[in-house]
Amino acid sequence: MKFIMIATALTFCISACEFDSVPHVADPKNVVVDGEPMTQRAFVEKYCIGKPLNETCIKVQSALSASNAKSKTGVPRF
Repeated sequence: MKFIMIATALTFCISACEFDSVPHVADPKNVVVDGEPMTQRAFVEKYCIGKPLNETCIKVQSALSASNAKSKTGVPRF
């Protein structure tokens, strides 16, 4: 019984720390952290390494992938 309680508490602490370390981004196409603009790639490299299930990281990575799939003229590259 104690093991289950300790495991639950440890899981809660780890998940809480993970969510605190990734700032919320309102627009994943135009990343702004603490009032400073940041590229999508820089955001992913700084905050999302080792956090593949974080909701904000997923949104920014999806926006980054979509922007990389377009050429400068706006035509999709495949």
